Amino acid sequence: MPAMRGFLALILVLAVAPALAGATRFLTGSEDVPLMEGLTERGETRTVFDTPGGRIVDVETEGGVSAEAVRRYYEASLPALGWRRDPAGPADGTAWRRASEVLVITIRPGHGGGANVRFNLRPVSL
Repeated sequence: MPAMRGFLALILVLAVAPALAGATRFLTGSEDVPLMEGLTERGETRTVFDTPGGRIVDVETEGGVSAEAVRRYYEASLPALGWRRDPAGPADGTAWRRASEVLVITIRPGHGGGANVRFNLRPVSL
């Protein structure tokens, strides 16, 4: 059984690698949440700081990518970085959890068919 798990992990990494290959950028304040190609941070809306309980990152982005493409990208890339869907999160699957952190991704329609995406990363304890 351990060999099968290792094999499945390898298959998952190989399947997600193309999605991550172009993701050389990460959200400001987070080295483990990739910024999808086509999204740009709105600097004036960015909040990043550390607390005794962990880091807090709140970043708004916008771009000419569809909401569905954003959902697919993060559903494919986040599990490879250790994030798991948060069962206590919204039913639409926009909440993720890793260790003692929660990541909530809110996707709204943007200009010209694009999307506005907000990333809120915080300690579970908040």
